[in-house]
Amino acid sequence: MGIDNGLSRTKLVERVREERDPEVLGAFINHRAWQVRWAAIQSLGRSESPAAERYLLQVLAASHDKGDLAFANAALGRVGSQAAIPALAGFIHHSTEDVKCSAIHAIGVLGNSSLTPLYLDALSDRSSVAKWYAMAAIHRNGDARAIGPVVERLRAVLSRERRTTIGGWSEVMYALDFLRRWRAADPSAGQTIEWARSSRLDRLQSDEREWYETTFGR
Repeated sequence: MGIDNGLSRTKLVERVREERDPEVLGAFINHRAWQVRWAAIQSLGRSESPAAERYLLQVLAASHDKGDLAFANAALGRVGSQAAIPALAGFIHHSTEDVKCSAIHAIGVLGNSSLTPLYLDALSDRSSVAKWYAMAAIHRNGDARAIGPVVERLRAVLSRERRTTIGGWSEVMYALDFLRRWRAADPSAGQTIEWARSSRLDRLQSDEREWYETTFGR
């Protein structure tokens, strides 16, 4: 299906949102209207086509728009390959939180254990939200190199008062579950899990405490 450039902006956005052919959508990634660009980038992510990766990488290479970058990162997490990881890695400390978090998430989806140093680099970011995404990536793919940094981060989080969070897995849950998988290989993993029970159970939020007791017992 082609798209008529003579359409009004609203109609063009609607048509772009419906389109799934990367070769058609690629013509709109540099459109002057951000609404059209964003619709095209998001549709590339929904295209289910490996051919979309080329256009999304073009966005990362050429655009300075925060929305373009965040949507392209997210789209690569859907249709990208490991070939996109070097480009994504360049954004894990971006000044805009949505950009760096979407990049970290995509790398976690596309990567494997060989990228543990990259996940740990993301974990060093000052943003607590970026740290959450990094811990999720470590939980998904991290190897034994992450044990020490995860222990250190978990102890830091549970050694201070925490803000309330609602719903989903927390950074603490990702960290504890990662350590659970490695406690037979590294004594510090099991020791930290027990430390959370014996010394920091009061710092776990209600959903975390319920999950802890289900996972590790009372």
